[in-house]
Amino acid sequence: FFIGMKTIFVTSFHTLISRNLLQTDFLKLLTKAGHRVVLLVPDYKHGYFFSEFGSKEVLVGGINTALTLKELIFRRLGLALSPTSSLYIKKRSEFYVDKKLFSFLAAILPAFLFGRSVSAIKILRWAHKIFSSSKTFAKLFDFYKPDLIFSSDIQNELDIRLMQEGARRGIKSLGMVRSWDNITTKGVIRFVPEKLLVHNELIKREA
Repeated sequence: FFIGMKTIFVTSFHTLISRNLLQTDFLKLLTKAGHRVVLLVPDYKHGYFFSEFGSKEVLVGGINTALTLKELIFRRLGLALSPTSSLYIKKRSEFYVDKKLFSFLAAILPAFLFGRSVSAIKILRWAHKIFSSSKTFAKLFDFYKPDLIFSSDIQNELDIRLMQEGARRGIKSLGMVRSWDNITTKGVIRFVPEKLLVHNELIKREA
């Protein structure tokens, strides 16, 4: 992925990415190898990221992080279709508190009926790609012409939108699971990058 000089889009839309990734030697290693990094961050945090990480080799792009209704719907579908015990326990706990039987059944039945279906998950990914918005990142792709996308949180809605746009343009994605429990608590992986980085063998099996 990193052979030769490349322009790399790196995402940082979650608070923990700054601490767990950007404040390590990650950016230094990329720029030392001759790569140019375009750090994509929430627009209201542009000043912070520019002052902390910006340089001649690390550019910072501010992104409007507002989610569309379609993205919120697909997030709910991804959660509903994930048959993990962690999510089931969470939904049971919510039911014990609010006593809303219909909401509880609507939350667990998709996973019970279709959660083990490869076809159902493929349909969800296909539909999400068809209905995703490409406007957010189009100008950035046109201007910077990246060679690679590094998604620091593959289950983040903006990361998904970015990787989908990259796929339309033939640009490969290298993705990362942000936290050790994300695979079992954040729903179905709705975009599968060419390569996926995980913390250990257990999370590899979960993925």
